[in-house]
Amino acid sequence: MSEREGAAMPPDSLRIVVAEDEAVIRMDLVEMLAGEGYRVVGQAADGLAAVELVEDKQPDVLLVDVAMPGLDGIEVTRRVQGRTAVVVVTAFGQRERVEQARDARSEEHTSELQSRQYLVCRLLLEKK
Repeated sequence: MSEREGAAMPPDSLRIVVAEDEAVIRMDLVEMLAGEGYRVVGQAADGLAAVELVEDKQPDVLLVDVAMPGLDGIEVTRRVQGRTAVVVVTAFGQRERVEQARDARSEEHTSELQSRQYLVCRLLLEKK
């Protein structure tokens, strides 16, 4: 069993790509993750760039906004399925979008308004 398939990895070994079209939110997420010891290996401002980064960087986790230009987070999740774990974040609380994220095989759908501790705990639990 490889390290990626084993127990939850320590933050400093978990490789994350952050995909968020709002620059300020993206910077906040990256700072928060780095501050908690995670390695952010790429950032994307649109869905197509997120898919390309997953192919190029092969992260353990893709943190993706549900509403992005080009490909939305739901379509991004479908396209990277099987290559990385996905955590979909959104400021929307719409039940339909939550169900779409789940149906697209997202590991989690969480609100950007939820606590930093919750997001960090979810990332610690991610397994490949």
